[in-house]
Amino acid sequence: MQRPNSLRRLVAALTITVFLAAFAGLSVQMASGDDPALSRGTQSRRLLASTATGNALATERVRLLRHRAALLEVRREQLAAAARRDRVAAKAAKAARAAKAAAAAQAVATASAQTAAAQATTASPGQTTSSGTSSGSTSGSTGSSGSSGSSSTQSQSTAPLATSTS
Repeated sequence: MQRPNSLRRLVAALTITVFLAAFAGLSVQMASGDDPALSRGTQSRRLLASTATGNALATERVRLLRHRAALLEVRREQLAAAARRDRVAAKAAKAARAAKAAAAAQAVATASAQTAAAQATTASPGQTTSSGTSSGSTSGSTGSSGSSGSSSTQSQSTAPLATSTS
């Protein structure tokens, strides 16, 4: 019980000592007249009291502000030009993608047309009658003439070719 009380007293004593030392230092500074806040204010007042120096400073500030405004305007123009370039590049990329998609669609259409043409040429030798029945469908039955038998043999031989090209 004795030890916690002594620790509390020690911490309290150290805190009060540091606080008093800080305020003693500030009091000595203010008594000697070396207050940094006041000395800066008097220096700036002395500079402004001199009209020549004050005018020179004002002129320099105006010049710096104009220069900064000019730099900002140049930067704004650069950003606007970059935005315009980006928009043009995006339009060109979009047009290129559209052209590529159109070319792909045309290639698919051409390929499907070629496939349909190939299937039509392989299917046309098998059609012999005008009623719409092909001799390939009657390959299992005996035909009345020798020509229908030969056309059924033709359609059977071309059928595997049509599936191999697809």
